Amino acid sequence: MNRYLGTILLFFCIICHSANSSSTGTEKRSSSEAGISILVDKAERLLLDGKYKQAIDILEKALSDGRLAGMPRGRATMLLARAQRLDGSPAKSIKTLEKLIETKDPLHYVEMAEAYLALLKPEEALRSASMYGPKDASDVLVYVYWVGARVEFSLENYLRCIESCKGTLREIDSYRGKSDTNKKTVEEFVTIAKAAAELMERAQEMYDASRYGTDFAYYRKARHADFKGEYDDAIKYYSKIRKGVLLQAAALYIGKCLEAKGEEKESLRKFKEIIENDPASPYAGEASLKLVENIYIKSGAEEALKHAAWFDEWIVKEEKLWHVSIMLDTFQDSLSADSLKSVNYFACF
Repeated sequence: MNRYLGTILLFFCIICHSANSSSTGTEKRSSSEAGISILVDKAERLLLDGKYKQAIDILEKALSDGRLAGMPRGRATMLLARAQRLDGSPAKSIKTLEKLIETKDPLHYVEMAEAYLALLKPEEALRSASMYGPKDASDVLVYVYWVGARVEFSLENYLRCIESCKGTLREIDSYRGKSDTNKKTVEEFVTIAKAAAELMERAQEMYDASRYGTDFAYYRKARHADFKGEYDDAIKYYSKIRKGVLLQAAALYIGKCLEAKGEEKESLRKFKEIIENDPASPYAGEASLKLVENIYIKSGAEEALKHAAWFDEWIVKEEKLWHVSIMLDTFQDSLSADSLKSVNYFACF
């Protein structure tokens, strides 16, 4: 009996020792994995601080350890790819990311698009960025639309760039409207929103210049600034316009901007210049009315009426020019090229 009891006790001790060894091994592995995660967190902080080389060293060690798997490994790999790209090695970044494409994580594709964009390969960047779309979460779509906007701009697809910028801003608003937002992400999106608004304005300017000419591009920017009350910027853009009817319009609006700024003498001088330099301008009449209005305020109606005579003459002259314009429109098909030139010439007087 004692002999059997001893055997049972020995067997029980072996089981207990095995269980303790297993528990200790699990605790060691858990502790080790936690240590690796802490290293990855440290690398991410270094990355945010712009210390890319240090982040790369830590992440390469963490990934070569062999204990990271699943989502933690995917996160560490993407951070490594981002650090490599920001450190000036986008080709290495792409090679790093190619190992993770099977994970189907949209942010991996976005990071790859960023790398291709850095390599000046916009077509490849666009293909990577277009892997994901409206079904993804708003925080993911911000990155998708934003990289897409910059790719489209580099390809000179300005209207598509504008749409992508609008998508970026829309998804940022959507994300900020949620209750479970991340503070760091919100801060990053504020920076992206500012850049997207600037890029959208630049894309609009480039589209206008390519489609309608540089003067029109400046005119749109000037009017936009004018409407916002940013008169110095408006005057700066109006002053860049060089020819045609937009130049005449710019001269009038510069005068109005000066008036809005309280620079009365300068604004009146501008209105007089329009009348003296280009009395046939469609904006000369309005300039003369601005002068008459100023005289009325300062000297009364009687004095203003004396100066209104020029405006009456301008109306009559413009009416004659209008009849010439109608004649041109009516007979344009039947007029020869030489005849049309002659009529246009006389219409200038």
